[in-house]
Amino acid sequence: MDIATNLLYFSIINGGGIVLASIGEWLSERSGVLNLGIEGLMSLGAVTAIIAVLSFHNPWIALIITCGVGAICGIIFAICAIIIKANQVLCGLAFTMLGIGIAEFIGKPYEGIIATEHLQPMPIPFLSSISTIGYIVFSQNIMVYLIYIIIPLTIYVVFFKTQHGLNVRAVGENPEAADAVGVPVTRIRFFYSCLGTILGTLAGGYLILASVFTWSGGLIAGQGWIAIALVMLGRYRLVYMILSGVFFGFITAIGFEGQVFNWPIPPVILNSLLYIFAIIFAIFPSFLAKNNSKKWRAPAALCTPFFRSNR
Repeated sequence: MDIATNLLYFSIINGGGIVLASIGEWLSERSGVLNLGIEGLMSLGAVTAIIAVLSFHNPWIALIITCGVGAICGIIFAICAIIIKANQVLCGLAFTMLGIGIAEFIGKPYEGIIATEHLQPMPIPFLSSISTIGYIVFSQNIMVYLIYIIIPLTIYVVFFKTQHGLNVRAVGENPEAADAVGVPVTRIRFFYSCLGTILGTLAGGYLILASVFTWSGGLIAGQGWIAIALVMLGRYRLVYMILSGVFFGFITAIGFEGQVFNWPIPPVILNSLLYIFAIIFAIFPSFLAKNNSKKWRAPAALCTPFFRSNR
């Protein structure tokens, strides 16, 4: 395969973690809960995955255990931010610092160890035989199909074609009005906050089992923050978030390819490309939002605790 084909193939793989984490953040924010702990959750997910896969020698068991860790973290976060009604920003930052610290502490004995078992490509019959595009898109592992196709389509149907989805969006926009018509605001926020946390943790596990295959301190390196940014930069549109995730995966792939093939570019620049383009992405959408600010805004009740007595 030529370099361009390989770049596109690995762009989809590398972008999967950011896309999955941003979908988790999107779910949480749609219900009105801001979770800034994605960076720490991805770190916890990554170290959990490497420990589990080395212990059980099965990537699917590792992913299940990673989801379990995410569920525990989600329940703790939801209790703090939704039940106790602590400041959501501070709760998220606490999870980031705790997650990174715990991950680096328990992951020290596993640094540099390669995961011998990981997610294998699962070519789709007939489609994978299409020239070039078949290899790039239809010869990926099953998690890629889940992240880019199945999960987004399921979310679209649930959120925009069902009464339940309307209720969730109402909770994110005006929880008092939703509560007045019988929508269980606290229950919905609790569930989607936990689900978003699970996906954020799973994103870290995905990176270990599908992309990097080894744990090291600082592995996530800001990808959690980029995932949070993609929700806002993608203006809460799943399609834009997914395309942006693939783009950042492409930038990451360029950095890897450049170092492997000794391109005449300093490694520090190749390693910084992800963050340089993150800054560019932060600036560009502001021009799009000027003429239609309502279309691009966050849920109105984002980061606002719900007090039934205020209704």
